[in-house]
Parts: sequence; C-alpha cells; structure tokens
Amino acid sequence: MLEINASIGFPGRVVLREVAWQVGAGEAVVLVGRNGSGKTTLLRSVAGILAPRGGSVTVQGSPAHDQRSRAFTGFVPDPPPLYEELSPWEHIELVQRLWSSGAVSEESVDHVVAALRLESYLNQRCDTLSLGMRKRLGIALALLHGPDLLLLDEPFNGLDAASTRRVRALLAAHVERGGAFIASTHQPQLLESVATRVTVIHDGAFFYDGDPSGWDPALLPEGLDEDDEDDEDDQDD
Repeated sequence: MLEINASIGFPGRVVLREVAWQVGAGEAVVLVGRNGSGKTTLLRSVAGILAPRGGSVTVQGSPAHDQRSRAFTGFVPDPPPLYEELSPWEHIELVQRLWSSGAVSEESVDHVVAALRLESYLNQRCDTLSLGMRKRLGIALALLHGPDLLLLDEPFNGLDAASTRRVRALLAAHVERGGAFIASTHQPQLLESVATRVTVIHDGAFFYDGDPSGWDPALLPEGLDEDDEDDEDDQDD
C-alpha cells in the first residue's frame, strides 16, 4: 500500500534521513515523537503535499503526489483547514464536486455524517464550531471518497470521551475492511486497542518500529514527548 525509500523533509532541510518504510493493508500504525521530530512532515509527504528530498514515496504503486495515489489516501491535518464562512454541509458538497463523478456516494455521506454525529451542526458556519467539531468534520471529509490509507495528525485533539470512542471505532472498522491508517499522536494510549504497530521517531530516524507489545515508553530517549494532555473542547449531543 505505502512504500517509502527516501529522505523526508522540505526545501533546505532533511528531517528524516534515508527512510525505508512500508505500511500494508490492515495495519494500524501509531506514530510517536516529540514536537519537531518529523511526524507531520512524514504525513504530509505521504499525502503528496511535500516532495521527498531524494528517493520515492509511493501509494498503491504510484508516486504520492500523483492524482491516482491521492484517490487512495485521506489526510486529516491538525487543525483541519476549513473555510470559516462555509457550513459543514457546504464543505461536504465542495468535496463531492472536487472528486470525479460518483467518487463520493450519498451512502458514504450519510454513513460518515451519522458515524461522527454531525447531523445537528451541518448548517452552522464553521467559525462557530468548537475545536472538537472541526476535527470531526475534518475526519469526515477525509473519509468521504473511501480511501484505503488514512493519515491523521493528532486525531483526538479537542475530542471529548464520546467522540474519541466514535473515531476509534471508525478507525478499527476501516482496518477490519482491509484499509490502513497512520496516526501521529501524543496520546498513543488512546489507540492501544486498535494499533498493530508503533513507530517512534527520534533524532532524524526511526527509534522503534514494530509490535506495540515490544514498545516500552520507559526506554524512550529523554525529552521525547508522551502523554501530553489536550483540552477537550467538543460539542457532543
């Protein structure tokens, strides 16, 4: 599904050196590292937003920046980029129009809206939504076209306990259907029941990459962020 053989970074700076990394169908990868370690840069590279600093990043056999690859991926930045004057429903309509005809079905829209409990907020302007509601909308928009690979930057940031459970259930169902996800988070404990793999980034390289049972936070290099608390700011009904 995903294959990286590249150095990752942005113009003028390499953040991760000579990465050789694969993520296959059915994998749930939790990406851990302190602020500035390269987690977001890695996700943006897989999403095709940043070009590799040498080498290749491919999704389903095509370069990550190619339109064919983007059809297989869904990216949720933190915070989600939204048009403040538009409503959630107008964002959904915009995504439907941007994808080719039939890529976003009415069934998909109904499922995602219900799963993330967006019904009561569909016609509110986004500048009136809480951080948690904005995050739920960002996740919904990334799911609409049925991507195989989900990329999530701090997916639980701002979510209350109920919304956290819903998002976790969505991710678990996605993996059970043969999809995969990579989630960058300072709260890896929230994905313990779902994760099949933990990847820890430190000092420009992968410090650990393997089964969650083999990952001991006590062995992490001093100063690596863990268990940072995020404010719950969700408006759940």
